[in-house]
Amino acid sequence: RIAAPTLVIAGADDPVTTVADAQALAGAVKGAALVSLPASHLSNVEAPDRFSDAVASFLLA
Repeated sequence: RIAAPTLVIAGADDPVTTVADAQALAGAVKGAALVSLPASHLSNVEAPDRFSDAVASFLLA
């Protein structure tokens, strides 16, 4: 049971952990936020600015 604020980040083109997987995870955690980035499995490397923006926005909300 996760009670902490949770951000799930998905790579839209990730063949390993799909957006559907991320949606299922976010749906299983009450109040979780989901962000899909234009990237594959390593969204923090492939889209670092968007990844950082998503994390910063989540942490500052």
